[in-house]
Amino acid sequence: MDGLREVEEELGLRIEPERLVPLGTRRVEQEKPGGCDRELHDVFLLFDATPPEDLRLQKEEVEAVFRLDLDDVQALYETGSAPAREYADGAVSTTRIHLAEFVPKEEGYLRSVADAARRLLSGVPPTPIF
Repeated sequence: MDGLREVEEELGLRIEPERLVPLGTRRVEQEKPGGCDRELHDVFLLFDATPPEDLRLQKEEVEAVFRLDLDDVQALYETGSAPAREYADGAVSTTRIHLAEFVPKEEGYLRSVADAARRLLSGVPPTPIF
């Protein structure tokens, strides 16, 4: 899987494919000058306890990593921002993250992923969200 190679290159995490929990395939279509860009994104959950200071961020690809608690996802949608922990340049700090900073930006994406994570943490396998 190309995505696992990217995770290792960009974050320094070696992930075994059997640890991934599939959430489905997201279809994206965007009009561009001269045509249409159609993409398929396979989306997975991964539970990993690696402390952020143990990550090896590839500077050309990753500026920072943020940790947002599942309970704060609702606040993110209600107020537009939520507390988060940021790991960048070898340091961990507290910050606020804003919904507008997330990619993809479509309504409910992050909330759907957070709901799937909650189900999995409670012992119930998540159903595909796409």
